Amino acid sequence: MERTVKTKVKGFRTTGGAVVNLVRVLKNQTTKEFYPILMLDSFDGVNPDDYTAEFPMHPHRGIETISYVSRGKMVHKIVWVMKTEFQTERVCQANYVNFNFIGSVR
Repeated sequence: MERTVKTKVKGFRTTGGAVVNLVRVLKNQTTKEFYPILMLDSFDGVNPDDYTAEFPMHPHRGIETISYVSRGKMVHKIVWVMKTEFQTERVCQANYVNFNFIGSVR
């Protein structure tokens, strides 16, 4: 089966969360063409200060998330707030892949 590139997308530099520098590759205007991917961000800078700020609390209910670290490391923190609150924090090294599916919370 031969595959061809249908569309090329160029990311753009922007910020997210508490001023975390990133490259936004896919966004809400690309969801129709790239469904089921809602968004794709790349954190590819070499200055650690660009990434030390955290993202504010935000829901991931009903979506799947994939994190991949190709080089360097990051701290992946998840705070669960349901009947009780708890937090997990993991230092993710190079070649780390994390897949999460967060179901709906009732």
